[in-house]
Amino acid sequence: MERGDGRLSVRSAVTGAVALLLAVAGCSEHRAHAQSAPQAPARAGLAPVSAATVGVLAGRTAACRLPAPTRPDPVPATHVLSPAEEQWGVEVLGVTRTSGGYMLDFRYRVVDPAKAAPLLKKGVRTRLTDEATGAVTFVPSPPTVGPLRQTTDEPEAGRTYFEIFTNPGAEIAAGSLVTVELGDFKAEHVVTR
Repeated sequence: MERGDGRLSVRSAVTGAVALLLAVAGCSEHRAHAQSAPQAPARAGLAPVSAATVGVLAGRTAACRLPAPTRPDPVPATHVLSPAEEQWGVEVLGVTRTSGGYMLDFRYRVVDPAKAAPLLKKGVRTRLTDEATGAVTFVPSPPTVGPLRQTTDEPEAGRTYFEIFTNPGAEIAAGSLVTVELGDFKAEHVVTR
């Protein structure tokens, strides 16, 4: 591995990436261990690395104790749902442009799992319409991953679900009003961010 055939730069890039990930992840105990660990002797063309980094490069993993993920809180009782949201048991969170504007990310939170269940079934017809131009777009279904939407037989109250729509030519701009349809559910006048 000490030959000058380009593998050294890959190793130093991996070492730097691992050190950055440990620092960004907030792994204080591993960061402290890495700082107190003896440094490997510097070799020509290589930066010194800690014992923790060497362990990662040797195939051992460094585990971090990160806080456990938490479920979002249920919708507060003070939030007023629209009639469509009330009927279907969901709260519309919005539509956001993503992937350089070529995709639209529709998010909604389940308030009542029994009412929302039909929206999350497989095979539900989905479409998003730009209210100004009438442009219609759908959830793509690549053959390798399937439809870019979440489905489940048992929705969870307080959980946020998504639908990813195409936006060919990035035609639907930020600020556009859109209508999102999931089966018989219709959310009108949703502002695109």
